[in-house]
Amino acid sequence: MQLTEAILTRRSIRSFEPRPIPRRVLQDIIEISLWTPSFANTQSWELCVVSGEKLDELRRKLVDAATADQEGTPDLAWPVLGEPYATRRRGVGVRNLAAKG
Repeated sequence: MQLTEAILTRRSIRSFEPRPIPRRVLQDIIEISLWTPSFANTQSWELCVVSGEKLDELRRKLVDAATADQEGTPDLAWPVLGEPYATRRRGVGVRNLAAKG
């Protein structure tokens, strides 16, 4: 894949279907991901794949945690944007939510 193709075909998906992902697809993604580079060879990511009752339990715990901490505790600090970027970001967010109803 060329860089231009990667940039032009990139997508950020923020809505997910409830259908389970086939096991073979997950295995392929995991096997391919083993070849990706990491910063300074730190291998700093961990992977857990859950389904069934364990997935239901994880969902409940995540909802409970999010409900208990209304302020949120992000892993990374929200970036401080100067102008005109802060106003632009807010405007895009408002238009995006308005389009979604």
